[in-house]
Amino acid sequence: MGTELTEGAEDMLDRLTGGDGGDIAVPSVYPGLGAFEAHAHAYFDNAQNMCEDVRSHDFAVFGALYSIRHGLELWLKYLLQRSIIDDVVLASRKSQKLEDLFEAAECGNSPNKQKALVEALCVMRNVKAGLKYPATRTVEIGETYAQEFLSRGKLDWRHLSIAWPVPLRGHDLRDLWKKAKLMVDTYSYDARAHSQMSGVGDPLSVADLEGICDLLGAWDEDGDAFRYPCALDGTWHIEIPPLNLRKLGELAGSLTSTVLSYEGVFEAQDAVRR
Repeated sequence: MGTELTEGAEDMLDRLTGGDGGDIAVPSVYPGLGAFEAHAHAYFDNAQNMCEDVRSHDFAVFGALYSIRHGLELWLKYLLQRSIIDDVVLASRKSQKLEDLFEAAECGNSPNKQKALVEALCVMRNVKAGLKYPATRTVEIGETYAQEFLSRGKLDWRHLSIAWPVPLRGHDLRDLWKKAKLMVDTYSYDARAHSQMSGVGDPLSVADLEGICDLLGAWDEDGDAFRYPCALDGTWHIEIPPLNLRKLGELAGSLTSTVLSYEGVFEAQDAVRR
């Protein structure tokens, strides 16, 4: 954590982390691209549990809707990040110029996006040189060192996916879907085949995924309708109609199956890359 904790915060942390270890949960996962997929899976699973173990319908629907909406955003961004990493690795095999990788990464003129990629390349360079954290992120960080690392040869896809937190802005599910739809469609046949072999449950069809992204995107354009009762301009979020919790839970379960089905396809791809 980047902020020093107050004495009261330290006391509260001690109370929340105590126990015999049998009921400890970890609210974070390993760094890297896979964290986005893991978080999406967790949010969908939570939504399904809230809908199935109902104590108060009107309370459960808040958490379930938010979890489904946020899980979808994370999963779509996960897919887009995979695609961008693919493009950058491919570009590194055609050119060893840092500027060409910026173009493949869609950095544009954004200094922050360029900086994130440069730092990732330098971290990979430092790890290969035998440095340990935190030195991997502080020693010889800059375009000169990133360019020198590129000149050594092709990039390792898995290492880049761990070192590079691909910056993706935006919360509108409809916009994210438009960008990710081709990738979803491309792997939909293989994902369904994997689901049948593994028994993880049928993934949602491309049409159903588009439908839920369009619906939640219309209800929650700015990413705040499920978190706050009104917008900053004073508009109340009252346009969402009553929903069937059982069907909402079934949707969350199908989204979990979707994540697992596609992940099975991607794991097979990643195994070949190693």
